Amino acid sequence: SHKTDGLVETWYDQSGNGRDASQGTAASQPFIVQNGGQVKMQSLASVNFAGRGSSSARGLVTDYDISSDGSLTDYSIYAAFDAVSVVTRGVLISSGKAISGSTAYGGFDVSMDSSGGRIEIKHQTNGNASLTTVRPIETYVKADDYKILRINYNSSSLLSKFVNITSGSLAEDTSPVLPKARTSSYADAKFLKIGAGFTFQYVDSWQGLISEVIMFEDDIRSDNDDIVNNLTNFYGQPSSTP
Repeated sequence: SHKTDGLVETWYDQSGNGRDASQGTAASQPFIVQNGGQVKMQSLASVNFAGRGSSSARGLVTDYDISSDGSLTDYSIYAAFDAVSVVTRGVLISSGKAISGSTAYGGFDVSMDSSGGRIEIKHQTNGNASLTTVRPIETYVKADDYKILRINYNSSSLLSKFVNITSGSLAEDTSPVLPKARTSSYADAKFLKIGAGFTFQYVDSWQGLISEVIMFEDDIRSDNDDIVNNLTNFYGQPSSTP
């Protein structure tokens, strides 16, 4: 019998703000059903981005300009995911034009680095070529297990942590950051993107599963425990092994 695939054209925003994420190119749409079976993480429905996307179409892109006022001074991100492959660099969530150490565009991306399989959060202001990079844990190499990541940003710190991992030199890292993140003037780049970035120097579609991404335009680290408790109650506690 022929086994069918089901693709995600639109991932609907559950906040009520209508900031849906979509991908119009079928070959770049992630799987929700693959080879006749529902994609699952922790026995729950998930979305598989691995092997999808090209340099011209990748990930699920919102029409939400993350800093329509010209600057993003605070934000928080929570994500439940499984990085199935660390062969290439893959972006979990991003905003802004291509982030590069030699080009000044502005924005942020949360990516899996193929060098050691590390998660990196990169942050850059518009008009400034320098980058702030934070790694929640230096030696994260286990790519076959689900993780929950939380990130809080404000004008004085970029704080990130893997839930349930307390060991490692960067398990909880606060670093000085640039004062503002700004979107560029490029219409295709300023929007929030899930499972991809627009850094064409890399093959940077996410190589794995994403089950949930929650983002706030405020630093709500005071609410971290409540949000993490909700996520772990739903998905279960992630492994404590880096």
